[in-house]
Amino acid sequence: MARPFWIVGLFLAGAARLWAQGDIIKFRDPKEPDAACEVVSMSYKQVKYNLYVNGEHAGAFQRNAAEVSEIHFSNERKPYDFTLAEQNMSGGLFDEAIKRFEKALRSSECPDPVRQLGRISIARCYYRAGLWDRVLPYLQDFRREMPESFYFAETFSLQYDAFRIRGDVASMERTLQEFMKEAENRSVSYWKNSAELLNADLYEMQSKWNQALAIHSKYASDSAVGKSARLGELRCLSALANWSQLKQKADSILGEARGKKNYDEQLLTAAYNARGDCSMEAKRTKEALLDYLRGVVLLNTSGEATREHEASLAKAAIACARLANELRDQERATYKLRARELQADLLKTYPGSGWAKPVGEAIQAVR
Repeated sequence: MARPFWIVGLFLAGAARLWAQGDIIKFRDPKEPDAACEVVSMSYKQVKYNLYVNGEHAGAFQRNAAEVSEIHFSNERKPYDFTLAEQNMSGGLFDEAIKRFEKALRSSECPDPVRQLGRISIARCYYRAGLWDRVLPYLQDFRREMPESFYFAETFSLQYDAFRIRGDVASMERTLQEFMKEAENRSVSYWKNSAELLNADLYEMQSKWNQALAIHSKYASDSAVGKSARLGELRCLSALANWSQLKQKADSILGEARGKKNYDEQLLTAAYNARGDCSMEAKRTKEALLDYLRGVVLLNTSGEATREHEASLAKAAIACARLANELRDQERATYKLRARELQADLLKTYPGSGWAKPVGEAIQAVR
């Protein structure tokens, strides 16, 4: 998985000693700087870490897990096979990645925080490979064997998404009930909010866009789940063809990101998609394509497949197909070829994608 450019900059600046202890904690509050540290332990309740300044130990700290958005571990702390597994995963070689993660997890040199990441990474591989018969029991085993894990809530969102892709509404609802029960039993408020946002997603699937939008808007400013809510707002506004408000919210996100080297890439991708949707509606197809392609490229820095990146690939392919119909001769052939290339990337990165059919129809419609 590629690391943010500013981290690479620190390394090149000569902070080798810091990087050797260089786990990175990213906080949900965009105003709070990332912490270069050594993660000691992590759970769904809290994250404990040693902070280093100029390579010197500056104290032991802990934060509520609800305040943490991501944790990136230094390669110094990972078994060799773990880093190879991450490379395989980024390249779409999920079977090989799973084997290497499993080998790394058997190593006595794999610390518990990295072990948790390895377990959830295997689940992500099963999910991205579309191996539903394997991902669901694996997630259940994960919850049973690591009930305190920092990634515990993600197991429910992955399970929910797996059923969503299969169109199994009854199982989606059952997953939400299980997640809400865990949230209530453990009194974890941000889990309750996350479960409610998944319920908003279910409304989206049922084309109940106004009901979904109401829930997303309720949590858009929430420190723990605000990102998911803002992503949902953009999807709903696009579906409702509320182009003025969609553009306003997209421009707001892009404005926030301006001048920042490590702004959330998933939000950026969603904002580019939203602006592209507005341009497509206005029949400015080339402008739309440019924004969709910006979303496509962002995967190269985040290294993570997302629903927003999936949409970028699909919408870029559709925009290319539309341009092919608008142009002539060699230009038409060029854009049709590019549409097919994007289609291939979509199907490779997101097997079973719900976008496969509309993308195929758009390319088939090219005269």
